[in-house]
Amino acid sequence: MSASTLKSAHFVGDDASARLASALAALRRHIQDSYSPGDRLPGDTELAVTLRQTALDVRTALRTLDTEGVVATRTPGIAGALVLAPDQLHPHDLLLDQTIRKRIISGYYRADAALPVGVLAWAHGLSSKEVMRGCRRLLDQHFLRHDEDGAFGPGLYINRPTAWGHATTAPEQDGQHR
Repeated sequence: MSASTLKSAHFVGDDASARLASALAALRRHIQDSYSPGDRLPGDTELAVTLRQTALDVRTALRTLDTEGVVATRTPGIAGALVLAPDQLHPHDLLLDQTIRKRIISGYYRADAALPVGVLAWAHGLSSKEVMRGCRRLLDQHFLRHDEDGAFGPGLYINRPTAWGHATTAPEQDGQHR
């Protein structure tokens, strides 16, 4: 490859990153300004027209917001992405939350042990980022803590029972926010 080809390839990557960042920011702003938790977003093509972004960039932005737990995409029985409340479990995380919670309460996961994020991701068909999304409520309720200096390296660790909040029961079956 010539130097000019490499240089133009570099700018193409920068352009794609800038476009995606723009689409993500526009979509976040649009959701905050126009939708409430429980609302469904229109299809990605309609959103692309509204936001003046490409459909591909809007789809990529929706996947990012899905991983962050802002919206839920690919929800059975629901067309379009579902806007989630900040404390609402993503529909794909309900079983994960229940599994981790039951294992902590039963003593299967011992205090100060690292949470096996990779194993949980594999077992639940999620990515590691999606497991982190699914642990938000458990972190808020102090079942888990994020420890940069943990015995097994940075990650999620099981808290001692004295640190737990009062929520020692599984979340609601429908995954709705509290």
